Amino acid sequence: MRKIKITVPHNINYISEWENFECQIPQGQVIINKKYPGCGLTTWALYNPKVPVVLCVPRIYLAENKTQQLDLDNESYFFFKPSIKSDTQKRKEENESSFQRLRNYLCLQNIFGDNKAPKVIVTYDSLPTIYPHLKNSGIDFLYVVDEHQASFQDYTLKPDVIERVSSLLYSLKRVWYISATPILEKYLDRMEFLNTLPYVELEWPKEKVMYVSVEYKSIESSDRKS
Repeated sequence: MRKIKITVPHNINYISEWENFECQIPQGQVIINKKYPGCGLTTWALYNPKVPVVLCVPRIYLAENKTQQLDLDNESYFFFKPSIKSDTQKRKEENESSFQRLRNYLCLQNIFGDNKAPKVIVTYDSLPTIYPHLKNSGIDFLYVVDEHQASFQDYTLKPDVIERVSSLLYSLKRVWYISATPILEKYLDRMEFLNTLPYVELEWPKEKVMYVSVEYKSIESSDRKS
């Protein structure tokens, strides 16, 4: 594994403030250890006006959290949420309607752009479902896989889902696998494909990091007091 350390400039508080941050990262597929949550890397991905991004998240509620902020800021995006209708035909029709809206969104962004690159938000399990439409758009997307460790540590994700998504991601040209709590290097070194990728660590100035002390207190049950 080829490790690369990138020092965050002292004038940068959040990655979203770092102009041309993408130029610091090697081309192709990269693992990025951002070190700390809330550092603004996913915000950079969703708000950067120049880079078309597909943000892949492990769970629906994480996607909804991102869309709420984008709505407040009147930012353009497309969030694919698969139909949960029990009726097969209605589910198919609802999904097809979503596919058409995605195609329309990508087409309009491609033609007019509005000076902003398209942003698509999708959960891991739905990425293979919409990928043909992303591919057919002709847009050179950067795929940002948020909380990458979840693909191996979140047991709510079925093994066949992880296998299908991973196989697709590994075949793509530009992918960032990002996490503040990445998979341990001793495991990454044993994973075919991942062990060949550049491993980028962001080095933050000490004064930019806020440390929180936690005090643990034991709680006595009511049974013990009586």
